[in-house]
Amino acid sequence: MFIIQLEGDDELATKFLLGPYYGACIHVPPPPTNQIIYVNSPKDVSAQGLWDTVYLTGTLRTKDTSTDVADTGYQMIDIEIAPYQ
Repeated sequence: MFIIQLEGDDELATKFLLGPYYGACIHVPPPPTNQIIYVNSPKDVSAQGLWDTVYLTGTLRTKDTSTDVADTGYQMIDIEIAPYQ
């Protein structure tokens, strides 16, 4: 999955979407809601390498969220993030 940053700065992301492919949500139309996950992380996630594939673990739940970029059908909480190897 790829990170689409919603809030943060050049170094840290706090709210972001997980999209199924590079550039998801930048192009119109965005992917369907069942392919996008909303993450509001209490932990600061490094914005370094936002264009890289990442591996996340955490609790996935069904919850509709609407952002300026896309609508989502899922939300992930209690996350741990690592580069995909």
